[in-house]
Amino acid sequence: MRYREYKKVDIPWLDEVPSHWKIQRIASVFDIRKEKNDPIKTGEVLSLSAKYGVTPYSEKKEKGGNKPKSDLTKYNLCYQGDILVNCMNVVAGAVGISNYFGAVSPVYYPLVTNKYNNKYYMEYLFRNYDFQRGMVGLGKGIMMNESESGNLTTVRMRISWDTLKTLKIPIPPKEDQEQIAKFLDWKINYIDRLIENENKKIKIIKKSIKSAHKDLILGKLKNKSMNFTDKKFVDGIPSNWKVVKLKKVLNKIEIDANKDDEIVICSNHGYSFYRGEKKIGLSSEDNRYYQKVEKDQIMIHGMDTWHGAICISNHNGKCTRVVHVCESKQNNEYIVYYLRLLAFMGMYKPYSNGVRQNTSDFRSWNVLGNIDILLPPKTEQDSIVEKLSEYIRINKQTIKISEERLKLLELVKKSIISDVVTGKIDVSNIEIPKCKKDENIYINYDEEEIEEGV
Repeated sequence: MRYREYKKVDIPWLDEVPSHWKIQRIASVFDIRKEKNDPIKTGEVLSLSAKYGVTPYSEKKEKGGNKPKSDLTKYNLCYQGDILVNCMNVVAGAVGISNYFGAVSPVYYPLVTNKYNNKYYMEYLFRNYDFQRGMVGLGKGIMMNESESGNLTTVRMRISWDTLKTLKIPIPPKEDQEQIAKFLDWKINYIDRLIENENKKIKIIKKSIKSAHKDLILGKLKNKSMNFTDKKFVDGIPSNWKVVKLKKVLNKIEIDANKDDEIVICSNHGYSFYRGEKKIGLSSEDNRYYQKVEKDQIMIHGMDTWHGAICISNHNGKCTRVVHVCESKQNNEYIVYYLRLLAFMGMYKPYSNGVRQNTSDFRSWNVLGNIDILLPPKTEQDSIVEKLSEYIRINKQTIKISEERLKLLELVKKSIISDVVTGKIDVSNIEIPKCKKDENIYINYDEEEIEEGV
């Protein structure tokens, strides 16, 4: 239901607001806290992201980003209840209410709401997609990427406080702000639980795919006489299977690439794709660093083998020489399924010394080629591939349905926040059940991908 009366407003991203709402500049709503951590009052450094909000750096869940400076006197202070804004990433939703007292980088703005406004409403306003898009172009050094879902990510974009504080925002009466915040807590918590359920469903399906690799490839579903083996990851193998070195099964191919060939990426998820404009991974202008790869050849990434970066190429092109391009007289799909199973089971780390954190180094074919592979007769390879491929196909269809639901739920959440904080929907007379705001509204199960890799 809409409010009774509206008025036009002079805001680029908003046409109208309820007639009893005000329009004010950010500077009249917030004070920026400029208290230095000098002398040092806290050694707790805080981090901020769009996914997880404000967290202690020691508990940071996301990879990357700058490491804290050794001189903490260069940091500012953030108090519990401050709204923390990342001036480099605010257009992507890097805003959150801090539940901690800590030190923050100068690129973070700790904002303090005055007594006439509700900080929870203000947090939702900053998380409004339309407001975020309205700030695009205001920063210096901006590089924007937009995902298929419409989410924006930024690289080195800085919106100064002098610019940010001049922006106009809608300001309902405080009692309306409080009602809006409570309503959104209620609805967003409910949507997030649905999102969590879909993510859990995907997680369970991915684990079942991993289990299917193990059950089918290791022959545990077959009623055959078993021979004892000293390989710690197998309790026993069928008597007509062999244990052979990978270099006896695969023939490594290395042919210089043509300069105009497209770059083919070997994904951690077990498939290939053209790099194109995605800018994934490092690239070089020097063609000597590339080799030819053809459709149906096996690709094994020497640095990400442990992560499941093993696939059959679906493309003709060129790839980095870190990737081993191979051919085989066996069933290529069986070989790939088997090698990815080793990744699922964490079997690569003991064979290799990583040159960086969370990696293993199999750039040497002599090292990779010495890995043992269980080799059934060709007819059994074909049977395993047929069953496993069908199982994966059916379950990935189910995952795709859940992923579509997730996209829809994210759109619904985005729409509700936008419509309510801008007054398109009147929630003032809605009776809201008692519910506590879920502080963990930033749900992401990507951490499981390293283990599951499917």
